[in-house]
Amino acid sequence: MTASAFEPTPRESCLSIPCLPSCSNPSAFRAKLFRFTHFRKNASANHLVSRTFKTKDLKPFRFTHFQKSGRGRGASISQCKAAFPVCYSSAVVARSVAHCYDTPIMLALPHSQMLLATLRKQEKEMVKILGALVRLESPSFVKAAVDRCGERVAAEWHKRGARIEFLRQKHRGNHLRVTLGPTGRRAKGQLLILGHLDTVYDIGTLQRMPFRIAKGRAWGPGAFDMKAGIVQALFAAEALERTRTPLGKRVVCLWTSDEEIGSGSSREDIEREARRSDAVFVLEPAFGLRGSLKTSRKGVGQVEIEIIGRAAHAGLEPQKGVNAVHELALQISRVAGFNDFRRGITVNADIIEGGTRANVIADRARAVIDIRAARIADMKWLERRLRSLRPILPGARLRVTGGFNRPPLERKMSAALYRKAQLLADEMGFPIGESPAGGGSDGNLTAAAGVPTLDGLGAVGDGAHSPAEHALIRAMPERAALLAALLATT
Repeated sequence: MTASAFEPTPRESCLSIPCLPSCSNPSAFRAKLFRFTHFRKNASANHLVSRTFKTKDLKPFRFTHFQKSGRGRGASISQCKAAFPVCYSSAVVARSVAHCYDTPIMLALPHSQMLLATLRKQEKEMVKILGALVRLESPSFVKAAVDRCGERVAAEWHKRGARIEFLRQKHRGNHLRVTLGPTGRRAKGQLLILGHLDTVYDIGTLQRMPFRIAKGRAWGPGAFDMKAGIVQALFAAEALERTRTPLGKRVVCLWTSDEEIGSGSSREDIEREARRSDAVFVLEPAFGLRGSLKTSRKGVGQVEIEIIGRAAHAGLEPQKGVNAVHELALQISRVAGFNDFRRGITVNADIIEGGTRANVIADRARAVIDIRAARIADMKWLERRLRSLRPILPGARLRVTGGFNRPPLERKMSAALYRKAQLLADEMGFPIGESPAGGGSDGNLTAAAGVPTLDGLGAVGDGAHSPAEHALIRAMPERAALLAALLATT
């Protein structure tokens, strides 16, 4: 490689960029769109003309111009620092400058684009492993089944050089803790990937709902929620290794066994790992077929209202009784008034029971009420209102138990991570949006612990918890690449 005789000046570069808006004032044009410094490599080595551009998005990009012997001029564009993802506008500047040098471009892709290109080649292998996991049915209440699924997931991580630890449980499936990247003092922090092994489907569901591929989608129990997310994390880690993308922080994956039934045995482990982490990435399914990330979630809980009345003969002495069913109906009407859809507060009585016979004044009745709130302040307000309920009928007694078991994930806990994900997705060439979610996840717990949390990074698809459950195959490499890029740049 020899030095090029052609060395344009900074002013020439500014005046001849064809892909950017023209400007009559070169200095103003340069100040608004980019500035660059000119430098040379050691004169005794291969002589290169190299310029570093810094665009308005403040992401550095290096352009190198050189002469290839017998082949004419060439150009290479590469990212200056892997730690700073390059936005599309930076790439436009770099490509435009290369074009104005009248040289062919040999593009060295930014890391996120390399990750996506690598993962697209592994789409078939991703589907193969997804099929293996879906065929390992793992209902939350069957410990042995969940453990079999966890052992298969652990084996896949072991193939990729991860460090494996099972968190043994007596009554629920074992949780799986996987560690990647630097350890000890070499790690500059920790990132947590969160997901679950269990599904809502009973053993035997595969007989009527087998794993299959049709219309570009992978169908089967748990394919969407959330075994495709587990597969995406596996291949995200593999892509980082294949592209030699370094991880500055330790990455911990926590695959739990009981998310679908409230995370009773895993909650302490989740909160402990979250407190050690700088950010949490939750691989629950995306919102809708557009793959929106879930930047907020409602807090979720249950309350039981129990009424104790007094039994009496409904025909002979009804006045001596206290009807618990009537009292319960009055209380349900009262709590229905707590609904405020504008604020994201919902209260729904979904299970009611009471009484023994039609000719006996009911002495007991109960209702189970689903409660949800979008903000922590509203969650506390609603709990206070429910605890303050008092009997309406003379002689009735009332007891309220339960409350919120998952606090809200408020958007402020996701905003910065979502913005980063948007930039990375734009760089890779696919759009990504955001959406609130009415249901809760383990991400609610990590956000409540004060840790930035981004949810909905798992599969794109539809039909969760139903015979129509499926994941979009073409989206799996994209989601895996997005997760890998977030791990490399957070």
